[in-house]
Amino acid sequence: MPTTRLRNVVTVPAVALQNSPRGSFVFVVDANNAVHQRMVTVGSGTADRVVVSKGLDGGERVVTDGQLLLVDGAHVRVLSGG
Repeated sequence: MPTTRLRNVVTVPAVALQNSPRGSFVFVVDANNAVHQRMVTVGSGTADRVVVSKGLDGGERVVTDGQLLLVDGAHVRVLSGG
């Protein structure tokens, strides 16, 4: 089976991606640990990671757990992952 290697793309963990009637979004965590809902355009992906082709810059932090409890502007406690 052929594979394609993508370079210089932004990816997020698949669990960070949420869906609404308006489309796909993630919660981005700012420097003050406040979250902001950000609409994104997604591309290809795997079971673990999804390419974000529009709406997110590399290096931005996204929420990967507890999104159903969040509202825009809420403050979160950031846990470092492995």
